[in-house]
Amino acid sequence: SPRKVRLSALMGTQKIDLYLILKPIPPKVASATWVVSTVKGGDFSYCDVTFDAPVPKGGVEMLQTSNSVAASLPGSRTVPAGTTTIRVKIATTVVTTTTRATITFRLRNSVQKAVLKIVP
Repeated sequence: SPRKVRLSALMGTQKIDLYLILKPIPPKVASATWVVSTVKGGDFSYCDVTFDAPVPKGGVEMLQTSNSVAASLPGSRTVPAGTTTIRVKIATTVVTTTTRATITFRLRNSVQKAVLKIVP
């Protein structure tokens, strides 16, 4: 949560106070790592998404997308406060040829991508 900080300076007999409001820096998505990077179509896969710092009080919303209809997941999720790593479940559909799906995780200005290989 934001914190108010006072800075004081003395110039001769005159005192000057400056107040700053410090807000926590939101974490960034540091990595996205597959638990299993190749999966049979119709099965689930899991990706561990790691942040560079614990998620602040109140949590944050992370956007998640797939570039392939063969792999799907909700468009966003709320990451709880204090989280440093979260496991994301990805559903796949049956495929007739090997398919690669790029899953993208976005949190504010940070992005990580992970490629999932889906096999028949």
